[in-house]
Amino acid sequence: MTFTWYGHLKYRHAPLAKVILVSWIIAFAEYCFQVPANRIGSYEFSTALLKTIQEVITLTVFSAFSVLIFERTTQMELPCRLCHDDCRSICHLQEMVIPNVGYNEDLAYIHNEGFTDVARSAAATVLHLLHKRKVQKGLVVDLGCGGGVLAEILTQAGYHVLGIDISENMLKLARQRAPQTQFIRGSCFKPNCRNALQSPQSDSA
Repeated sequence: MTFTWYGHLKYRHAPLAKVILVSWIIAFAEYCFQVPANRIGSYEFSTALLKTIQEVITLTVFSAFSVLIFERTTQMELPCRLCHDDCRSICHLQEMVIPNVGYNEDLAYIHNEGFTDVARSAAATVLHLLHKRKVQKGLVVDLGCGGGVLAEILTQAGYHVLGIDISENMLKLARQRAPQTQFIRGSCFKPNCRNALQSPQSDSA
């Protein structure tokens, strides 16, 4: 679909009707592969995870497409005010974040269902790294804890976990999943959780 949507921009003087017709022909051929692929994938992955995989592939293909076809490198365009020296600190991004943002109840559910398996795999990796470094106990701060999958597994493994997320709806899911874990609402840019971090175990991890 990348070529269908953006390839014609290299031929802006071509008749629009012709561009639309050619684009639809290309899109039809792509759908002949994509639709069956989604159906096959639905037996192994959730809808949310299928969409995530699609977006990752799309961005990867688009990056190569942009370089090869348009001879441009992809880059994130941030507001110019972040280019000044006095705004380089990541904490200044807080000024750009709309207050009280976060997933609503529906999006929180979708995110939780779609990324549970990913979080469980990440938890296994975190536990492996902790054990490898002989860290058997202590405080683990789960910044952007989401639905609390990682927090639940680490708590069961004997760690003291502090989960932080900006979305209250995600925190509700996390508290249901891991009721023994401490969760607070805060920003990943400026977590106001210093008091919560003052625990006897905080010097262990």
